[in-house]
Amino acid sequence: TSLQPTNAQAQREASKQRQREERRIKRRIEEVEESISTHERTVQDCETLMSAADFYTRSDMQSITTRYQTAKEHLDSHMNEWSMLHAELEELV
Repeated sequence: TSLQPTNAQAQREASKQRQREERRIKRRIEEVEESISTHERTVQDCETLMSAADFYTRSDMQSITTRYQTAKEHLDSHMNEWSMLHAELEELV
């Protein structure tokens, strides 16, 4: 008996590896989508506050603006990651 894996064994192992990678990517996509939803809500909440007539006279105007900018940056970053993960997933399938 040889210790070398057979072609069938190598194919099975490669298939298992692809399946593990696919599951990993899908889990990360779910995490990123949850984060996207959270940041979208934050952006929307901030935009609602910022559209109020008294926004520029509010004492918390700067913190709202900072929260808005941070949420937008995170949203953009997660949208890019989401796109890259989907491209990776397409390559696997």
